[in-house]
Amino acid sequence: KMVFYVKDNNTLAERLTLTGSEAVFTGNVGIGTASPDYNLEIENASSPTIATKDTTNNVITKMFSANSQGFIGTESNHDLRVRTNNTDKITIQSGGKVGIGTTSPSSKFTVSGSDASNWISRIENTSSSNPQGLVVSIGAQTSAYATFGVYSDSAYQFVVGGDGNVGIGTISPDYTLDISATTPSLTLQTLANANDPVITLKSNGPITSEGGQIWYRNSIGSLHLSTTYPATQSAIVFHTGTSTDQGTNNERMRITGDGNVGIGNTNPLAKLQIT
Repeated sequence: KMVFYVKDNNTLAERLTLTGSEAVFTGNVGIGTASPDYNLEIENASSPTIATKDTTNNVITKMFSANSQGFIGTESNHDLRVRTNNTDKITIQSGGKVGIGTTSPSSKFTVSGSDASNWISRIENTSSSNPQGLVVSIGAQTSAYATFGVYSDSAYQFVVGGDGNVGIGTISPDYTLDISATTPSLTLQTLANANDPVITLKSNGPITSEGGQIWYRNSIGSLHLSTTYPATQSAIVFHTGTSTDQGTNNERMRITGDGNVGIGNTNPLAKLQIT
């Protein structure tokens, strides 16, 4: 055993004790500084560095300061892991993938965990002034490849394609909203009995009110179908057996803007005209 002392105000103070396998420091230790403020302080004008090396696998980990920034990571081609409670919490793979709750992330950023009572991930903006949430951005494209998806029960349940189409139950939606299921259903339910659930179809034309509506009148229990185009030529037209989407053939009945009804007639001149 060897003990080193320093003289402080005419008093000897033990600072370093050497035994067969240990060196114990008492007080702050400075490398490159005569007045360290911390237990170990390293100062240098050019990237002061602390490095560790596992010689078995040649893993080199460094922590250093340079160019007005602080760095921590591996210098060798190995992953970097962050631990708490002696358990890996964050993994940064040498290839750049980041995992939280997993040491083998399958994508650029993977969050994995098992919690029956809480959300696995939450992004929260607490600002009260024009707060914004999450943006998912990819390179410019108009294809149907999904840019955002919800995966559950070994399948994608919800996707947003690069062309803007939304799919529920399908990974390749062909329409603005494409729902695919064994028994598909769509429900609009108002949470206030005084309000009526409404589906509105609108055009982006010069007449802002151009379009149509389907709504349920809660107060009397009736279903309504109407056009909102402000002209007598607006009509509600019924088709069957059309060969294409939005086909104009096989018109069966028409209700004109002025209230005339035609069956087998596209221009009824009476309240009811059957041809």
